Amino acid sequence: MSGYLQTTGRYMKAYLALTIICYVLDIISFFVGCSHFGSSDDHQAYFATVLIAFAVFYCMTDIFYVIWAISIYLKLPKSLAKVVFKAAWGGVGLLTNFIET
Repeated sequence: MSGYLQTTGRYMKAYLALTIICYVLDIISFFVGCSHFGSSDDHQAYFATVLIAFAVFYCMTDIFYVIWAISIYLKLPKSLAKVVFKAAWGGVGLLTNFIET
């Protein structure tokens, strides 16, 4: 069980890192779309509108993960909330200790 939790912890940390990287890239793509939005070229304006729409959608998706983790922290009893919250961010050490006791 410990090996499984360690592997899961690595995957959760990787998922968190990728979420942060994607959020930064989504913000950059949003501002790129905003810079092209004022273009007099019709093709650039259409491209910018689509890019802004996708960037907003993906930023909301990235933020949803953070909101989900916070909502789990708020919904669970205090004794379990910290353990599950840390596990959602990849810190499975507390979860391992909690399961074994």
